[in-house]
Amino acid sequence: MDIKHYTYDEIRAMVHSSSPVSEEFLEHIIICDECAEMFFEISREISVSPPRTVTVNIMEKIAMMKQRIKVFMYNLKVAFGVCMALFMLFTLPINEETADIIRKNDENVNTISEKYEEIREDFDKFVDIYMKGINNDDKTEK
Repeated sequence: MDIKHYTYDEIRAMVHSSSPVSEEFLEHIIICDECAEMFFEISREISVSPPRTVTVNIMEKIAMMKQRIKVFMYNLKVAFGVCMALFMLFTLPINEETADIIRKNDENVNTISEKYEEIREDFDKFVDIYMKGINNDDKTEK
């Protein structure tokens, strides 16, 4: 069986053409390894740039992910700080001397409690805003 091979220039013209590749050629490269190899080699040379809108959308997604990572890292630091504060609170040796210090500094304890409540309320507001932002992002992606 005598197979007609395509030349490099013929295959290159088909690949760079805006019209679809002929069925005859596709059937040929199924059985001819030499032409198939040339076809895929030429196809790899072509560099197609994505449309500008795709690039902009990807960059917007990357910026959004960077912002989410920053917020996550901030939340992680806050959680770590709270854990360390609780750790220190429960591991301090409580004896009569420390109990006297606590009684003497009752005003400071109340001030700290008030500040803690303010921080907790601010944190709750922050989480609500963050979650609304995530929900809005999910709605826009659909």
